[in-house]
Amino acid sequence: ALLGSGLIAHRLTLSLGTLSAATAEVAAGHFDRPITVESRDEIGELARSFNAMALELRRLEGTKEEFFASVSHELRSPLTSIREGAHLLRERVSGPLTDRQRRLVEIIAAGSDRLLGLVNQILEVTRLRAGVLPIQRSRLELDTVVARAVDELRPRADQAGIVLEREQSGDEFTCLGDEDRLLQVIVNLVANAIRFTPRGGRVVARVIATSAELEIQVEDTGVGIPASELAHIFEPYRQAHGDRGGTGLGLAIVRGVAQAHGGRVTVESQEGKGSRFTVLLPRT
Repeated sequence: ALLGSGLIAHRLTLSLGTLSAATAEVAAGHFDRPITVESRDEIGELARSFNAMALELRRLEGTKEEFFASVSHELRSPLTSIREGAHLLRERVSGPLTDRQRRLVEIIAAGSDRLLGLVNQILEVTRLRAGVLPIQRSRLELDTVVARAVDELRPRADQAGIVLEREQSGDEFTCLGDEDRLLQVIVNLVANAIRFTPRGGRVVARVIATSAELEIQVEDTGVGIPASELAHIFEPYRQAHGDRGGTGLGLAIVRGVAQAHGGRVTVESQEGKGSRFTVLLPRT
């Protein structure tokens, strides 16, 4: 009797452990890993119910992404037309503008630029999650890409009163990758660092060459990320500090582009002291 009870307890423990692990996967957004059902008892019935729930969540997730993609696609064309029209007015193609008209045109241009950027981010996240984002690989010098990103964002850093620096370690920075996508990764990380670093702080964009891979590090002396949020910051629409603006899509795009290159992203952070994001990329 004792042996039988022990066997039953052992089987229950294993089954509940499997269910617990599967629950964690669903909580992390992975709905395509069903539990293997091997029994017809209550545990087996619970596993079948769990699989049905995960399947429904997967369907709802797909519906949500299709909706976002469809709406974003429909918004993209009229927003582009509004933006281009505002830019033409700003350049006085249709004639001179009064001061009031010029201010209104500036508001329209800035708003349409911001909305078009959000729409493009939603489309990119949807393509990344579907695994269909086009990656155009070519031989490039990663240190040059980092330099481009720093030069692009230096005026923003200067305006915010932040020291923006670039460092490199190693000699050979050649890799195969999509230069525009990798530039987007670095710009997203550096722009985030500037936004979350107080005036007088420091942001460093660093590229490190090792024999097997290349590292891009973006380090700041900013507000840091709460420990409870570190496991979730790469999820779409998730923000550790929602009061500082942003869409919650930038880090999801960073991770997706890195993974599309066969790489990965890590983060280290301490509240009140700053953060360091590291993108690790294979050379080929």
